[in-house]
Amino acid sequence: LRRLWMGRTAGTPAPAGARHANVWVLDPAHRELIAPDAAWRLRLTQSESRFVAHLLAQHDRVVTREEAAQAVHPEGQRQDDLHWIDMLVSRLRRKAAQGGIDLPLRAVRGQGYRFFTG
Repeated sequence: LRRLWMGRTAGTPAPAGARHANVWVLDPAHRELIAPDAAWRLRLTQSESRFVAHLLAQHDRVVTREEAAQAVHPEGQRQDDLHWIDMLVSRLRRKAAQGGIDLPLRAVRGQGYRFFTG
């Protein structure tokens, strides 16, 4: 349950840049994705954090499953079957939904995933 922690951040300062409207921020030190209004933080696993970091760095560009797999496991593990990327996305969306957060993470048919950063 600790891994799924999501909550209001009242009294918790957000990292620099997290308070701008429509900007999602990843806090890599705490592996938390911070919502645009800085009202919600979503705790991430190491794999989720690497995945989200790569998507955010692409500035709304579509990331292929192969590219995402390389970002999550740069040592080349798990490259033969990429279904696990879809499962990672599914778990990430479910975590966010449980906290009432609508992640702007979308599948692009036949291409990969895109995180709309605002």
